[in-house]
Amino acid sequence: MCGIHVSLLVEPRSIPPHTHDFLCKRGPDHIGKIERRVGDANSSYSKILTFTSTVLALRGDHIAKQPFASESTGSVLCWNGEAWRIGGQQVQGNDGEAIFDLLAEASASSNRLDAILRVFRSVEGPFAFVYFDKPGGTLFFGRDRLGRRSLMINGDGLPSGLTLCSIAESRDPSWREVEADGIYAMDFSPAPPSSSSPLQFANYSWLAASDTDLVSRPGEVLYFGHQRWASLELTLSGFRYWQLQHVFAI
Repeated sequence: MCGIHVSLLVEPRSIPPHTHDFLCKRGPDHIGKIERRVGDANSSYSKILTFTSTVLALRGDHIAKQPFASESTGSVLCWNGEAWRIGGQQVQGNDGEAIFDLLAEASASSNRLDAILRVFRSVEGPFAFVYFDKPGGTLFFGRDRLGRRSLMINGDGLPSGLTLCSIAESRDPSWREVEADGIYAMDFSPAPPSSSSPLQFANYSWLAASDTDLVSRPGEVLYFGHQRWASLELTLSGFRYWQLQHVFAI
């Protein structure tokens, strides 16, 4: 379990102490921070994206320090999750590093948006993420299809700013859970919104147009004592799981 905190503000600010402590409890092995500017420093709209990640090291032979950042492109990823499979293949090494490598390739492709969405759609497992595609000027964020990792949001990008966090910073009712109904994106290009306009969020479905919503196929018959069961393999929006269906008693 790792911690994510991302803020979009005119000037960077410190994370509230109690929030900092809770994030560190979620990720006690490392804490890192990276800043990126959105908009020209001399323009009427200029804000700072501040990415903070705390890491709990569970996979691989080293601590994968976050946020992940590309020196060549400036892109940044905050990752909290367990990618069991990516594109149907078992993950070797650290899953966050593997996903960031794929996102770097996607950001360099001619069809950047579709390529980035394809990466997130290919991940099987519980996760939450915030990814800033610096070359494309787009901030992506979301939770897996079943919402098994937390990600809260507060604000709309007006002068008060915008914050994404694994936990709510306060009991303020303006904090709400990011819906698990798709991949959210905020596009800051070709020009950022004015300081008096709220940010616009695009929502991209977890399913590509060519995907099938639900695919199932029968499995094998299993016996438990005097009960006969049949297993059914289900694939729902890229997730595979097995459901035991009671057939009849012998």
